[in-house]
Amino acid sequence: MIEQGTTTMPMRMPSERTDKEYLREKFPPSAMKILANLQLVIGVIVVVTQGYLTDTRYYSYLMVNVGTGFWTGLPFLATGLVGLFGARHPSKCM
Repeated sequence: MIEQGTTTMPMRMPSERTDKEYLREKFPPSAMKILANLQLVIGVIVVVTQGYLTDTRYYSYLMVNVGTGFWTGLPFLATGLVGLFGARHPSKCM
């Protein structure tokens, strides 16, 4: 007769750190704020440049009329705002 023994599986012990502490260690808020602000600045520069080029007569016949600066600057502004929000309120999905 063969006896069956019990096997034990190693279990992870609960960590003393919380999720917010882990996220703040992996993604420092200061670095996130710097990068988010950089994206906001780039977005503003792109939108303002597009507005200036659209207003000048010299560039009015080129592709500037399409508004490339406006629709490419908006994603920069949106991701900059999301980055600032993520720096203030860290979560697993940010």
